[in-house]
Amino acid sequence: MVVARPAPAARVRESFAVHPVVALTGPRQCGKTTLARSLAADFPGSTYFDLEAAVDRRRLGFECKRSDAPGVTRSMRVACGDLGLERLWIVYPGDESYPLDDRISVLPVADIPGVAAMLGR
Repeated sequence: MVVARPAPAARVRESFAVHPVVALTGPRQCGKTTLARSLAADFPGSTYFDLEAAVDRRRLGFECKRSDAPGVTRSMRVACGDLGLERLWIVYPGDESYPLDDRISVLPVADIPGVAAMLGR
């Protein structure tokens, strides 16, 4: 059974009108995935991307930064090692994507749909 959530759905629609990427956060099992999938159908060309999704059993990480020129931090290296990440993307509001080392790259927020398409193959 799907429970209608008109207020959150309206806020997401408003966000899509002004932002290229919208993220839904909240506790597990509260309906984020259901809401995202139902709304993605209303926006032609949109891509639904679940940061918890396993991709061919690969361990991939994403970290969001507001910085104009993000760099590698100690915590990123620890996360890569402790979590066994194959790859870590630092998502930021800039325009350029570039590698920081062999496993860590900077990714413009506008490029998330391309990465999602690449991972979903």
